[in-house]
Amino acid sequence: SANISFSGGDSTDVEFGLDMSAYDAIIVCDNNAIPITETSLIWFETTPPFEVNDGSTADYSVVAVRHSLNYTKAILKRRVKNGD
Repeated sequence: SANISFSGGDSTDVEFGLDMSAYDAIIVCDNNAIPITETSLIWFETTPPFEVNDGSTADYSVVAVRHSLNYTKAILKRRVKNGD
Protein backbone atom coordinates (compact mmCIF):
# COMPACT_ATOMS: atom_id res chain seq x y z
CA SER A 1 0.00 0.00 0.00
CA ALA A 2 0.98 3.62 -0.44
CA ASN A 3 -0.20 7.03 0.69
CA ILE A 4 -1.04 9.69 -1.88
CA SER A 5 -1.36 13.34 -0.88
CA PHE A 6 -2.22 16.32 -3.01
CA SER A 7 -0.36 19.61 -3.05
CA GLY A 8 -2.21 22.82 -2.54
CA GLY A 9 -2.23 26.14 -0.77
CA ASP A 10 0.10 29.08 -1.13
CA SER A 11 3.27 27.50 0.21
CA THR A 12 6.61 28.14 -1.45
CA ASP A 13 7.84 24.66 -0.55
CA VAL A 14 10.41 23.14 -2.91
CA GLU A 15 10.50 19.36 -3.29
CA PHE A 16 13.35 17.80 -5.32
CA GLY A 17 14.07 21.21 -6.81
CA LEU A 18 10.46 21.51 -8.05
CA ASP A 19 8.20 24.23 -6.71
CA MET A 20 4.64 23.25 -5.83
CA SER A 21 3.28 24.39 -9.20
CA ALA A 22 5.40 21.71 -10.93
CA TYR A 23 3.54 18.78 -9.38
CA ASP A 24 0.07 17.81 -8.22
CA ALA A 25 0.53 14.89 -5.80
CA ILE A 26 3.07 12.86 -3.83
CA ILE A 27 3.11 9.11 -3.18
CA VAL A 28 4.95 7.80 -0.12
CA CYS A 29 5.43 4.08 0.50
CA ASP A 30 7.82 1.68 2.18
CA ASN A 31 11.10 1.30 0.28
CA ASN A 32 10.67 -1.02 -2.71
CA ALA A 33 7.01 -1.72 -1.78
CA ILE A 34 5.88 -0.80 -5.29
CA PRO A 35 7.98 -0.84 -8.47
CA ILE A 36 7.79 2.87 -9.32
CA THR A 37 10.19 4.75 -11.60
CA GLU A 38 10.27 8.09 -13.41
CA THR A 39 8.61 6.42 -16.40
CA SER A 40 5.68 5.05 -14.37
CA LEU A 41 2.08 6.04 -15.00
CA ILE A 42 -0.47 6.14 -12.17
CA TRP A 43 -4.19 5.42 -12.33
CA PHE A 44 -5.81 6.88 -9.22
CA GLU A 45 -9.23 8.28 -10.13
CA THR A 46 -9.89 5.89 -13.02
CA THR A 47 -9.55 2.16 -13.53
CA PRO A 48 -6.60 1.08 -15.70
CA PRO A 49 -7.49 -0.83 -18.84
CA PHE A 50 -6.43 -4.46 -18.80
CA GLU A 51 -6.58 -5.01 -22.54
CA VAL A 52 -4.37 -2.88 -24.79
CA ASN A 53 -2.84 -0.15 -22.65
CA ASP A 54 -1.03 2.74 -24.30
CA GLY A 55 -1.08 4.83 -21.11
CA SER A 56 -3.44 7.43 -22.54
CA THR A 57 -5.96 6.94 -19.72
CA ALA A 58 -3.45 7.33 -16.86
CA ASP A 59 -4.29 10.05 -14.33
CA TYR A 60 -0.71 10.95 -13.34
CA SER A 61 2.85 10.57 -14.56
CA VAL A 62 5.84 10.31 -12.21
CA VAL A 63 8.12 13.38 -12.30
CA ALA A 64 10.74 12.23 -9.78
CA VAL A 65 11.45 9.32 -7.42
CA ARG A 66 13.67 9.49 -4.35
CA HIS A 67 14.55 6.73 -1.90
CA SER A 68 15.47 7.28 1.73
CA LEU A 69 16.51 4.70 4.28
CA ASN A 70 12.96 3.43 4.85
CA TYR A 71 10.68 5.13 2.34
CA THR A 72 10.22 5.87 -1.34
CA LYS A 73 8.68 9.19 -2.38
CA ALA A 74 7.37 9.87 -5.89
CA ILE A 75 6.30 13.25 -7.24
CA LEU A 76 3.29 13.12 -9.59
CA LYS A 77 2.04 15.45 -12.31
CA ARG A 78 -1.57 15.27 -13.48
CA ARG A 79 -1.90 14.21 -17.11
CA VAL A 80 -4.18 16.01 -19.53
CA LYS A 81 -6.56 13.51 -21.08
CA ASN A 82 -9.23 13.85 -23.74
CA GLY A 83 -12.22 15.52 -22.11
CA ASP A 84 -10.19 17.22 -19.33
